[in-house]
Amino acid sequence: MKRIALLIFLSIASLALSQTNTIQIINFTPNNIQFRLAGRGNQLVMDCQPLITAQGYTTLNSGQSVTYTQYNTAQLVNPPIYTWDVIAEAVGGTSYTANPSTGNIIPAFVSNVSRWGVLDIISPAGDYYRLEKACEVPGGVFSTPPGATVTASWSELGGNVLVVITP
Repeated sequence: MKRIALLIFLSIASLALSQTNTIQIINFTPNNIQFRLAGRGNQLVMDCQPLITAQGYTTLNSGQSVTYTQYNTAQLVNPPIYTWDVIAEAVGGTSYTANPSTGNIIPAFVSNVSRWGVLDIISPAGDYYRLEKACEVPGGVFSTPPGATVTASWSELGGNVLVVITP
């Protein structure tokens, strides 16, 4: 009976934080890069909702790599992301600011239908670039344009994303 109760408890706990895809960002440039990460829904949910966007920009140091596994644990890695703006009316939620480090998490019914979808980058020269996966159709913007002050590429396999930033 104890094992069954433990199994049920672990199942519930895993559902509470069950976003299943990762994003890894690697900065191979000689400079620090600022970025803002966002996730969005898919074509089955209107207006790409839910939209879950980091509040403000985070700095990724030169030569540093970071992997985010879920919104609710992004504050536990370096560099951390503490707060997220959540728009989730299309899936029965409300708009609010989540801060998982204070216990204000993004519920599974919102995070489970969202995938990493947008990465805004500010280069050392102050240029703004957006890499994004389209939510309505296959496709998106998967690399910075020719002549950009940094080169960034978005690759995805099985819902896991790798972004490599080079000079």
